[in-house]
Amino acid sequence: MLSSMGVAYLNINVLVVDPVLIPSTTPQLDELLLETIKLVQDPDNSSRTVYDSWVKSNASPKIQRLGNGGSDYAAFVQHVGIPSTNLIFGEGRGALRVVYSYGFSYL
Repeated sequence: MLSSMGVAYLNINVLVVDPVLIPSTTPQLDELLLETIKLVQDPDNSSRTVYDSWVKSNASPKIQRLGNGGSDYAAFVQHVGIPSTNLIFGEGRGALRVVYSYGFSYL
């Protein structure tokens, strides 16, 4: 049922670590992501959009591909074939080392 009714999966469980956008998607969502972030105002700089800030913060901004299957989106992408995206605001790979990314893991 999920494969016939699912439209897309948005993974945002570790959304905000730092102010730099690190978008990852399946190719079907590239254009939608770009169009959307061009419309959203940057909460840290009201004179720019999220897209403007992303381009300014990266020498060559690009949308990364979802890959290693080590996240919540894996079942949606690899088993059901639902287009998915993983959005993180962070600075490079080091930002992904969040101590409390899952609060219940540390109870």
